Amino acid sequence: MGNLFEAIKPGARIWIIDLDMEHYTCQPPHPAFDLIKRLIRQFCNTHGRNFNIGRQLISILKNAGFTSITQDIEPLNTDTVKMPLLQKFIMQEVDAYQAALQYPLSNDEMAMIANFIGDLPHSKTFLNYGVTMISALKPHARLDL
Repeated sequence: MGNLFEAIKPGARIWIIDLDMEHYTCQPPHPAFDLIKRLIRQFCNTHGRNFNIGRQLISILKNAGFTSITQDIEPLNTDTVKMPLLQKFIMQEVDAYQAALQYPLSNDEMAMIANFIGDLPHSKTFLNYGVTMISALKPHARLDL
């Protein structure tokens, strides 16, 4: 984070947008959704990514010297986003993780996910694709006289 802090100009605001697994939920639970979560975790574990970094980012940014730090959880879910857009977004995410991991899910598992996502408009499933958005400001240098 120190390199990022040094690289940006004073007064600049950065935005970090990331999946927040704590807010990535499905009610009622569904095995296809569990497959999607497993795929995300597998990607994070394979590529050395922390899938719970959102909780740590605020203290990391503070320690690096950023100020005016805010965090919001964006409500990307079946109640707030137009269903075709949410369906497309989730399937694109699944496809991207599949490709990055060189296709660890079977055709049957992918079909289960596709059927689950395709059926969302007709089911009573509440799916929350939790995204955390954090902004932070690099303060202007203070002149101490």
